[in-house]
Order: sequence, then C-alpha cells, then structure tokens
Amino acid sequence: DNRFVIQYQPLLDLQNRGSETYEIVLKVSNEQGDLIGGKELHDAAEAAGVCEELDQWILDRAIEILKQRRETGRRTMIFVHQSSHSALNPDLPSWLAGRLRANQIVGTGLVVDFRLPDLSHNLKIAQRNIAGLREMDVEVSLSRFPEKEAAFKVLYYLQAQYINIAPRLLKADRETISSVIDQAHQSNARVIVSNVDDPRSIDLHWSSGADYLQGNFIQRPLENMDYDFSQVVI
Repeated sequence: DNRFVIQYQPLLDLQNRGSETYEIVLKVSNEQGDLIGGKELHDAAEAAGVCEELDQWILDRAIEILKQRRETGRRTMIFVHQSSHSALNPDLPSWLAGRLRANQIVGTGLVVDFRLPDLSHNLKIAQRNIAGLREMDVEVSLSRFPEKEAAFKVLYYLQAQYINIAPRLLKADRETISSVIDQAHQSNARVIVSNVDDPRSIDLHWSSGADYLQGNFIQRPLENMDYDFSQVVI
C-alpha cells in the first residue's frame, strides 16, 4: 500500500572531509502509524517471501536518488543493504546492470552492503557477484565483520572495498582495533564503524584509524539529505 518510508543516515568520512555519503534506511508504516524497520521489517519480509523483491525495490530507489543528485551537480555515495537472498543470487549483477543502463548511470556512487555471515554460505557465488558488481563501478561493503583471521581471508578473496565492523568491536581493546584497521587497509578496504550512538560507546582509537563513523551520535536517520558534511564531529 505504498507505506514505505526511506530515511538517510550519514556516514562521516574521517579521511575526506566534505564528501557526501549516506546509508538508505528502509522503514514501513504499520496500521498504528509507527515506523518499523531493521530486523522486524526483515523478519516480516522473510515470512512473506518478498525479501528479494524488497531488495530490488530499494536498489531502484537508490539509483533514482543518485541520478537526481547527479543532475543537480552533487557527487553522493549511497550504501544499500541487501538480504542473503540477493547476496547469493547469481542473477544480481545482470539485473543491476540493466537497471543502471535504463537510468543511464555509470560510475554510480552505489555501495551494496552484504552481511559477511550471509556470504559465507557460498563464497564462490559471492565472489562472482562482487566481481560482476565491480565491473559496473558498484562497490561492496561487508557488514558484521569480526576480528577473526578467517574473516580477513574472506575479505582478501572477495576483494570488497569496505568493511563494517561487528557492533561488539566498539569496545575492543586498542591492540584489536589497530589490527582490524591495519589488516583491512592492507586489503585495500576502508573501515566503517557504525552504531555510534553515544560518544562514550566508542574508543577514540577507532576515530584515529577508521575511515567512516556512523550512528545516532553523528545523526539519526532522517527523511532528508541535508547533513552538513563539512562539520567536525570528533
């Protein structure tokens, strides 16, 4: 019934001040008018068997937004999360290539986010999908990324451009933080620290080496793209 609401949460680029980067946050209005998102929305989509349809819908919206931003002279980067169904769908690259051609977009600024645990079920398909996305200048982020050595072997194999650390690593010790950042950068991946909802929730060591910070402390998701990326937060 067209009750979807798209919100945008900025990612603060700590290395390149002023660059515009947002994550699309999808929510839906229930009968009471409350906005439902995150795991609750995912579980509902899973139960209804429409996860992949929802994935395509939100990718289409992201492409439209990027095209609009380009037409107004804005160079914006948008992160879009995809479910496990799309992550391991071998038809994803060809479908997305068709949508980009239809909108006449190249060098998109689109970053597709997959949960690392989802990809681990079939790394060969994941690798082919990511290689296909890279060919059309679509980048990939791996979220829920742990500090484990096996995760970095997967990162090296998949050649993703970003990792989004597992939430529990916000409180990691400095040696672990330095190791995660160094290994990611050695694999040419940039490090995103999300879920920063309180300045006390993050070791400042992250902000000295990570590439992006995201969370309600920076700004909560809103229905506009008016964040001032030139301001210094940390």
